[in-house]
Amino acid sequence: PLVKTVVAKRKKSVARLPWEILTVEDADETKAKAHRETLLRFWNTVRATDALTQDQSGGLSLLIRQMMDAQGKGFAVHEMVFKPGANLSAEFRFAPLWWFENLTGRLRYLDSDAAYEGQPLDPEGWLVSVGDGLMIPTVIAYTYKRFPLNDWLTYCEKFGMPGIIGSTDAPLGSEQWKAMEDAVSSFVVDWAAVKNLTDKIELIQAGSGQNLPFLPLVEYMDRKIASLWRGADLSTISQGGESSGASLQGDETDMLLEDDAAWVQETLHERVSKLVIRYQHGDEEPLAYLALACPKRRQIDADDKAIRLCMDAGIAL
Repeated sequence: PLVKTVVAKRKKSVARLPWEILTVEDADETKAKAHRETLLRFWNTVRATDALTQDQSGGLSLLIRQMMDAQGKGFAVHEMVFKPGANLSAEFRFAPLWWFENLTGRLRYLDSDAAYEGQPLDPEGWLVSVGDGLMIPTVIAYTYKRFPLNDWLTYCEKFGMPGIIGSTDAPLGSEQWKAMEDAVSSFVVDWAAVKNLTDKIELIQAGSGQNLPFLPLVEYMDRKIASLWRGADLSTISQGGESSGASLQGDETDMLLEDDAAWVQETLHERVSKLVIRYQHGDEEPLAYLALACPKRRQIDADDKAIRLCMDAGIAL
């Protein structure tokens, strides 16, 4: 559940960003405007789906969310199906990674389940997004978390219910003894015993709940997984002060969002927008580009410092 949550937040935070088409500075205004209109129509009409789940459909937001899969698995691959016409459009079909191999440093398509070496991918027919591959350290952290979690569950199963010992002065095998056995077993089946008053049974005490290592290990790996995907971990950093911890976590998360947005922009510009402009206008270099708008955080401390400096300098606000 933790991986599902943090991965979804990482993907959706980028996919939900507003976007616009900007023109290159100092470019030919007429040509830049034409490029902008072409890209605006294209990205407004683009469709995304999944090769294995074809009922899934969406636009640019879904495409970006699928591209973000590369941040976890290292690669995300789409088949690009262009639809020529007065207004060029395209459909992007998200393909599973087990359709490809990477023996040569470039993904190649495996045309059968038994194939070992694949076929080269046409750069004008496939969109390959390359990310950080965070699932490798995530799986390692998950493994370290899984062991203490299983041990914790085993501990709860064995020691979660108290054991019962019945003591009686009745002789072994007598009716009174059997009645005590029945009484004890009616409370607990597995962890129960009957003894004579003069007998002695040493109980093996399990560790107390305050000193068990399971929870700290599980929480430690949870924090590491969260920090892998979302930046600084608030529960760790805020030990030195809640406000500074929250600020640092916000800075780390913003940095990841800005980097993800820039990565998506550059990938789509290099692998898609250039093709669109070449098909429609015959130009090799687009004079317009897709831009994702990251939210700007208000730096209250910096604003306060600037205002005080202005006031001290006699500058009217």
